[in-house]
Amino acid sequence: MTAARNVYEIPGLFSNILSFVDREHFWKVLTLEKTSFDAAVRVLWRDVDYQTAKKALRRHTYRSQVYKQSIRYVTLHDSDPPKEKDEASQMDTIEYLVRNLPLLVRAEKRSNARRGRRKHDWTIERIGEGRYKVDILLELNLAEELALRRTRPGDQQYPGLEVERKFNVVLEAPATTRGPPTLAWGAFGDASEIDRLVRRYISYLTNPNKRDSRICGIEISKFYMTLGDAVKMFALRNPDQDQDGYHLPFREINLKTLKPFEIDDFEEFCEAFMENHGDQVEVLALDNYRIASRLRLNKIDSVFTYISETFPNLHHLELPFSIVGQDHKFIPVTQIRVARSLTKSLGNLEKVVINIYSGEGMGGPDARYPFPLEDVAANLAALGARETCKYELRNNSPTFIGMDMSRRLNKEVHDIQRIQR
Repeated sequence: MTAARNVYEIPGLFSNILSFVDREHFWKVLTLEKTSFDAAVRVLWRDVDYQTAKKALRRHTYRSQVYKQSIRYVTLHDSDPPKEKDEASQMDTIEYLVRNLPLLVRAEKRSNARRGRRKHDWTIERIGEGRYKVDILLELNLAEELALRRTRPGDQQYPGLEVERKFNVVLEAPATTRGPPTLAWGAFGDASEIDRLVRRYISYLTNPNKRDSRICGIEISKFYMTLGDAVKMFALRNPDQDQDGYHLPFREINLKTLKPFEIDDFEEFCEAFMENHGDQVEVLALDNYRIASRLRLNKIDSVFTYISETFPNLHHLELPFSIVGQDHKFIPVTQIRVARSLTKSLGNLEKVVINIYSGEGMGGPDARYPFPLEDVAANLAALGARETCKYELRNNSPTFIGMDMSRRLNKEVHDIQRIQR
């Protein structure tokens, strides 16, 4: 027995040595000595991505069997199959992993679309011999759900898997004989028909006897709606019922095709959450479907004050602001105020996105606006996020407001935070 082999066979020692080796140099260890191969593979293949795991599963050689027996953790990304978000497609992949990786401990599919604490579409956790717990987030198309006019069928069972489902409800216009739902339907469709559909959505989401209690998020990206109508889904009292407290504790609110709203509409929106699970909201993304916005930049201090009072546990925040006032002129930078003495710090914030709008007729080669970067940064710093929080400034207007604004905004916010500390 060689001296090297004596080292390899000391329990735990060889693994500790490998922990100090950069992954790109592992091939050297694999070819160091024949007896080192199995020990090195157990470390190198312990945590792999889906494509790497799949290559091992497709082959039937001795080495591929060693690789397969070494895999404990698998990570999938948006680019990995399945592309479909339905349960059947996702569970096919989950069952494939569990069936072919006998020593799997955990797997997850990460998604760029997921924000807040939840960065994945699903996770698998080993809870016993041949038994796994599956936590999966699925999309529930409410237009299709209501069109069924029947009770949702019972959840499918999967041998060896304990599946916990959550739903992100998607609101969109119903499909018609002319084709799939489009944004034009919500913008220019029959007003009474749109109103009836909105009322049906509200009735479903606020009625505990109709809705699925596992709904944890809402998305409007293919259907136009006013912020006032959205408020009715979140308000503590259902105007059509006498009971209180029957609204869902949403964790993600993603309303990207709202009709332009004013600061008063936003205040009413926040008030709907004051006594109704506002502290459970992790993602708040509001945006307009047109290039115009009525949430003026000179109200940014009030907006962040409402945010601080209502949504103290946000991880992701996205809001639209207009640099044009009610007089259809650029807002003077002297009108931008800085929020003072916010009631709560948003220490969980990971990202803030500010979408800037002006309006039609405010563009052209000479249209420039002296964007008040320092004042906006001071308002963002007042939120009290950690220095790891990222800030993004998106100029959706035809007006030039400056170059490299996101980088400059991040630097300015973090400089202010360091001074304040």
